[in-house]
Amino acid sequence: MSSLDIQTPEAYLPLLEPARYLGAHGGRGSAKSHFFAELLIERCITKKTDWVCLREVQKTLDQSVKKLLEAKIEKFRVGHLFTVQQAKIIPPFGGIIIFQGMQDHTAESIKSLEDFDGAWFEEAQTMSAKSLELLRPTIRKPGSQMWFGWNPDKPTDPIDQFLRGDNPPPNAIVVEVNYSDNPWFPGELETERLYDLSVSPERHAHVWGGAYSQDGDSTVIPAAWVQAAFDAHLKLDFEPSGAGKAALDVADQGMDKNAFCARKGVLLTHLTEWTGKGADIFDTVAKAFMLCDQIGLKGFDYDADGLGAGCRGDARVLNESRDRFSKIEATPFRGSGEVLHPEQQMVKGRHNKDFFGNRKAQAWWELRLRFQETFRAVVQGHSVDIDQIISIPSTHPQKAKIAQELSQPTFSINGAGKVIIDKAPEGSRSPNLADGIMMCFSQGQPMMRINPDVLKRLQRQ
Repeated sequence: MSSLDIQTPEAYLPLLEPARYLGAHGGRGSAKSHFFAELLIERCITKKTDWVCLREVQKTLDQSVKKLLEAKIEKFRVGHLFTVQQAKIIPPFGGIIIFQGMQDHTAESIKSLEDFDGAWFEEAQTMSAKSLELLRPTIRKPGSQMWFGWNPDKPTDPIDQFLRGDNPPPNAIVVEVNYSDNPWFPGELETERLYDLSVSPERHAHVWGGAYSQDGDSTVIPAAWVQAAFDAHLKLDFEPSGAGKAALDVADQGMDKNAFCARKGVLLTHLTEWTGKGADIFDTVAKAFMLCDQIGLKGFDYDADGLGAGCRGDARVLNESRDRFSKIEATPFRGSGEVLHPEQQMVKGRHNKDFFGNRKAQAWWELRLRFQETFRAVVQGHSVDIDQIISIPSTHPQKAKIAQELSQPTFSINGAGKVIIDKAPEGSRSPNLADGIMMCFSQGQPMMRINPDVLKRLQRQ
């Protein structure tokens, strides 16, 4: 039998390549379920296929994808090849498609799936760690696959940790898809989407933009603001200009990673991370020097708290072998230190010294204001100072991780009534990439001011 004439949206094309794990995450209206349903029907008419369609909880078949598969069978006019029964679908070549809830399985019962060609897990954001642990070694037939479709909820969800975490499996292809990737996005849903955007940009970012859900109003940078910043310079049609700046976030112990960030004016131009496990801090500083040389920058800020405290000494050693024209200046950023410009007001009516608990809180708030201005310009159409926004290339390979990390930190008010930042709320990891961006876009340390009369005396000496 020949394959079906299926029109595949461009964003889904990577999933047509062979891999053990296929994942599609994103918001409502992105056609994730339709893509996997059509892929399964096409597979069934080309070879014998035994497949299980799963959800974490499935009390009735109405909660399964069975009706969607039946609709696809009818759409492609292949009903004569399939036998649709009450609880299963019999495809040609003697295969079978069944529908189950993972929550009902035990280590013993799931063995019945060992000879299956694959599994399709819908609404995978609800999948428990136990279910993932049971499923993976069960689907073991040579060439078998596991498909996952989900609308992200929390970065700590097992499926996100597995396929979007720091150590995804090597034989996995994962794509981000949203309503804008669906060429058949219906007008009825567009009306719903626009309503959500007008009422709650944060809800819109989660439901339609595939961003993680937000808990209350304590998020420093709402996900909707982050999404507005992707390609902001293109959306607002201007050429970024201004000075370059770089920042280095030094890895802490364990699974933490180093991150290096650079920008030109308001445009993020470079962002990379690498493991610090087993490496000397000197090697980290040396790599930052190399990156500055490649980009053409003469210095970088670095996180001077914790392990980063020794960066200045390492930088001094590295500079000893350089001529005076190629030296790289390493400037400490002390998040635990005092705020800059304590008598000024970043927030109207509150002096910086009275509003922020430390420099870290102040710098994250600076970044928050940039994203807020970007959202006001891109989404709401307000006239803003272009130099006060931020633009992030949407082509960055870690776009999803950048978005997740930037909207992860939360803020609270301490006993003195000052803002403090929690970068890694319970269950999440340190946002290394976002920390790099925060330092890169923060104000520099204040310059030492010399009395003009003193300066004249020094010049005469």
